[in-house]
Amino acid sequence: MSRAALVIICDFLLISLLSLANFEEPARQAPPPQTAGVDARAVSNLVEVMQQALEQERLERARAQEKLTEAERALQNREQLLAEREKQVEEKEQSLQEIERRARELAQERERLRQATEAARRQLEQLQQQQAEAEKQIQELSTSLRVASAEASITKEQSEAIQKELAARRAEVERLQQQMAELEAVRRKAEEEKQRYQIELTRVETEAAIVREQLDENRKLVQTLNVEKAELRQHAATLAQGVGKLAEETTKLRTNLAESVETLAAKSEAIKTEILQAQPLAPNTIFNEFLTNSLQSAFRARRTSTFGDIKTEPACRTVLFTDGTNTFALYHLDSTPLGSVPNPVDWEIITGSLGRGLNHFPLSELQLTALDPRLVVAPLTPEVVTNLQVKVYPLAKDPFRFQQAVVVGAKHDYYGEVEFSLDPDNPAYLKMQRKPIGGLFSGSLPSRGDLVFTRHGELLGLMVNDNYCLLLQRLPVTRKVRLGPGMANQPTAQIMTQLARQLESLPGKFR
Repeated sequence: MSRAALVIICDFLLISLLSLANFEEPARQAPPPQTAGVDARAVSNLVEVMQQALEQERLERARAQEKLTEAERALQNREQLLAEREKQVEEKEQSLQEIERRARELAQERERLRQATEAARRQLEQLQQQQAEAEKQIQELSTSLRVASAEASITKEQSEAIQKELAARRAEVERLQQQMAELEAVRRKAEEEKQRYQIELTRVETEAAIVREQLDENRKLVQTLNVEKAELRQHAATLAQGVGKLAEETTKLRTNLAESVETLAAKSEAIKTEILQAQPLAPNTIFNEFLTNSLQSAFRARRTSTFGDIKTEPACRTVLFTDGTNTFALYHLDSTPLGSVPNPVDWEIITGSLGRGLNHFPLSELQLTALDPRLVVAPLTPEVVTNLQVKVYPLAKDPFRFQQAVVVGAKHDYYGEVEFSLDPDNPAYLKMQRKPIGGLFSGSLPSRGDLVFTRHGELLGLMVNDNYCLLLQRLPVTRKVRLGPGMANQPTAQIMTQLARQLESLPGKFR
């Protein structure tokens, strides 16, 4: 039971009690029992009605609390999922950094082993050279000894000296051979360590490649762009190193080619534009696009009074459009708390949301324009527009190219092609030809609050009443109404009164 019905019932019961009451000086005798019975039944009915209303209000609040709890739970799940994904990305990046650090250390160790191996190889070559020289000397001494023995002209002391020198030379050769064996062992050990480090480096590089492949899923687009940019820069640097004359000729050829491409692109775009302008879209296509890109918008306004809370919760479907600079959501005044009640009210709180399903975003303010007091827009930030993932309609560039427009119902699923004509005295308004519609929503279109599109699918305007469409062009803002917690101390009743006066000042056919 609504509060309005409750107030009417209470008023009726109060009038009944007053009609049965006796305001004259009461007599000495006891009052008739019938009057007391009527009063008791009236009070009992009043209490029962109030209890039913309170119980229904409690149920409505419980249902609203359940919906709020479900929405908060869904939001927490999404935030938790996002946090887990961010944590996984951070862990993968840290793992990649650790692997890259290990790869650098292994590369440095491999370089150190290569240098040590190279030094050992050079030392081994020197020892081999010394060994060859020692063997040569031994051969020479042996030859000298044989010659001396043959000639028998050397003394015994000379022979012993030669034998000692020969033994020393042989000992030196043995020592050199031992050093060569030790160096060979060191070289083999270095080769084994080199192979081991090479295997470890290969394993680390393989792990790094796997981690990079996993990270590429999240940064693939950025890496691709960076690679292409680097390739273009490298290619440009390579070409810049060529012969000056060839570079100048290449620059000229590129300039000519770019001009030709731009000219061809401009001609192609012009031809495409002409073709699109010559072939309008079907109403079915425009309506299907509207269903794909339309958003649900809801407002809630409340004020506490002596007889209970006054509130309104208007809702409608709308689309996003841009004036070339900013993006807005479009509303008729009657679809907002500023026009959904018959009398001006100083609302204590007004909230608004826009979106689909659970993916809703709060509105920060409503803007009133100088075009018409019934035109209301809500500005949106680029982040919200991106998250909504719907088409942003452009305003009509040539609104009078076709004699027909497509009207789409903002509250019901009806649409149709409607002819319109210009108003010579008021070019901002288009007179729409009404036509009957059948089916579930029998009646006529267009209706107040409907959206009007051109045959190209551009946003033409908003139906301010059942006969006239307001043409949307520039949007001069006259007043801003903050929503949510920041709307305190805003005289909404005064704003609603001013809007009503502006509407009364318009010609009768536009009201």
